[in-house]
Amino acid sequence: MIVGRLFLGLIALQLSLISMPGTAHSLGESYGVLRSGPDAGSITVTYNMRRDQFLQLADLRYFSNAPPLEVVADVVRERYRFFVADNACEQTRFAAVDTEAFLQASFVARCSGDGPIELRNDAFFELLPDHLHFVRVSDTDGGFVAERVMDRANRSWVLPEAPSSALGDVALRYLRLG
Repeated sequence: MIVGRLFLGLIALQLSLISMPGTAHSLGESYGVLRSGPDAGSITVTYNMRRDQFLQLADLRYFSNAPPLEVVADVVRERYRFFVADNACEQTRFAAVDTEAFLQASFVARCSGDGPIELRNDAFFELLPDHLHFVRVSDTDGGFVAERVMDRANRSWVLPEAPSSALGDVALRYLRLG
């Protein structure tokens, strides 16, 4: 009798732990790849919005009949900006591409003036409150510099400078790593 109750209790516990499909909305996700350009103060920017998540927005009728790629390109152009001391960096070579998985906007940000470069990202946070934007910064050779997750509460980031690649600096970094 006790064994039977224990067995039924274990079965009930296992059933409660089985993952059931959720009906809540998915988090919005986008990805930014920032690469230092060959000129001081230039950044090559690629912004990727997952196609399925954009279509979720379209299903919610946020965007009348505008083509998805056009909407993403407009939002990125207007709301994914770079600044130096509150002076907006110039956007050049703006392009948009529709792939099977992503709606992608890219451009070159040319920043002038003294001071660090700040990314201000206001793209899609009002429409998707749980939206997450993953940003990766690399140097001119594609080497890792830093990464960050931006959300509704953290929409700006002062970009770190690319670390020096002088031999002594590289050796010092390896020494610190052990």
